[in-house]
Amino acid sequence: MDALALESPDRAIWATFVGAYVSVTDAPSDRTHALRRNLASAFADSWMWSRTIPGSIDALRRLGATKLPVAIVSNSDGGLEDRLRQEGICQVGRGPGVEVTAIVDSGVVGVSKPDPQIFAIALERVGVAAGDVVHVGDSIRADIEGARRAGLRALHLDPYGLCVADHDHVRSVDDVAARVAG
Repeated sequence: MDALALESPDRAIWATFVGAYVSVTDAPSDRTHALRRNLASAFADSWMWSRTIPGSIDALRRLGATKLPVAIVSNSDGGLEDRLRQEGICQVGRGPGVEVTAIVDSGVVGVSKPDPQIFAIALERVGVAAGDVVHVGDSIRADIEGARRAGLRALHLDPYGLCVADHDHVRSVDDVAARVAG
């Protein structure tokens, strides 16, 4: 999938992102169009966004041990649940990874963050009220703004401490586990 062919408003976000990326490369002007297309294609591949954050599986285990419901809510391509199970990260029910209550994949449910409906689907699956939930995510628009619009408390996963926006931040999934378990 070509990232620049995404539905609006995502198309504008990706076009801006790729344009900024190209602008700092000092590529010759006759090569920037090809560079933009190649970068858009590379960034659209799901493998680019599927690295496991170091320490996150152990932190997920600690969260799971609290017996609180844990749900994964992701803008993905419909194959997230299978990938998480295959990689031994997590799954709904018993399996090789951490047992979670729900995995909500936008490619399966037909709605993506920041739309509050995807959070409503997750809340229904875990049987918890919005006011009793903390959503952790790395995107201000999709995660923080989306969760807030759905009535959830939001924590911005900001490992480098670069965000200066007025919302709660955590540096790692381990920080989340420590807050919940402590």
